Amino acid sequence: MATQKVSALEKFMAPPQNVGANDPKPQPIFAGFQKPSIDLDAVRDGRRAPLLYLDIPLDTVQTIANGNPVILPLSGNSFYIDQDTSIVGNAVVHFQDTNLQQSSAPIYVGPGFIAKVPFTQILVEVKTAQAGKILRIVYGTDVDFTAGLNATISVTDQAPVRFSSTTQQATVTIGATTLVAANASRKFAMIQNNGVIDIFVAVGVTATITNGIKVPSGGSLTFDAAVATNAFSAITSGGTNSNIVTLFG
Repeated sequence: MATQKVSALEKFMAPPQNVGANDPKPQPIFAGFQKPSIDLDAVRDGRRAPLLYLDIPLDTVQTIANGNPVILPLSGNSFYIDQDTSIVGNAVVHFQDTNLQQSSAPIYVGPGFIAKVPFTQILVEVKTAQAGKILRIVYGTDVDFTAGLNATISVTDQAPVRFSSTTQQATVTIGATTLVAANASRKFAMIQNNGVIDIFVAVGVTATITNGIKVPSGGSLTFDAAVATNAFSAITSGGTNSNIVTLFG
């Protein structure tokens, strides 16, 4: 008996057939058509719950020590705190199982916190009152919470240091020369060697060739982020260098 051949297009257009739970799932007809990565069957039959959420006000202190923690009869194994910092604050959360002892580790949580941990009860402690803030708990079963496109990194720039000063010419010889006296409020220091002879700069002590920082011809020495407030002195290994420029502020 001849078997009628069904084209791929007809298969694609045909209505879905009812299959048993243990029957093999149909394979994709065309390359590139893949099975969804999320198990929708498990969602439909209740093995995976949809996303749920609950808002906990953070206006008043509620702790175990005060005898008034927030106890939530929530079940799941996926936990997330909404990352909207304009409304969401922070708290301490205990993931608990009602079938076991209630003791559990306290975990500090805030906006964007994600945990993959089973729980049948959650205990929340509000250590510090946060007026107008909430703890928005999003939870479910087998939900893959990951940082999304809205995840942000905050970078704080250091404010520029402002001071009033002028550049000065200095001459350094084979005898130690004080470039600048000690100054407890100093914010910046720079020494530039525009001469042809190397110099050696010491901080807080009289400069020698052995204890000084070598600033070669054409080089410079700068203190900005961390600035020594001691006196600066300098010396040459031989001869006189009259082309030293300093800036202290």
